[in-house]
Amino acid sequence: GPGRDVQYFTGLGHEVTGLDGCKEFVDMCQKMCPTSSTLQQDLHSLDLPTQHFDGIFANAALFHVKRSELQRVLGELKAAVAPNGVIFVSNPRSMQDQDMENGGNSEDMRYGHYQTLESWRAVCGRVGLEELEHYMQDQDME
Repeated sequence: GPGRDVQYFTGLGHEVTGLDGCKEFVDMCQKMCPTSSTLQQDLHSLDLPTQHFDGIFANAALFHVKRSELQRVLGELKAAVAPNGVIFVSNPRSMQDQDMENGGNSEDMRYGHYQTLESWRAVCGRVGLEELEHYMQDQDME
């Protein structure tokens, strides 16, 4: 995104590397947070250093990864995290009892897939990610 999360974590004293596929957002982030680095990379073709990051914060990002690519992308993120590092992920969830895909067509270019908790946990398990904590917003609060 344009740098809000990078600015927040930089303000907490962390050394932050932002990432976005949109050049305009990367430019905005670099202007907002000149002491942080920002990479322009698509989530479908990451080029990240191995075991480099203490944590990865993927806020409303991974649901834009094509379902068929999600396991590979999660594996690449896992490889980029240092031992004992943490990957935080937030995703909108499927309001149905099944996974759903939307967009990515000529009318709605913004692709998103929505998973049930069970299918999300299954993908994480296949790449060896361990759930440390889980929070799901109550549907009535949305």
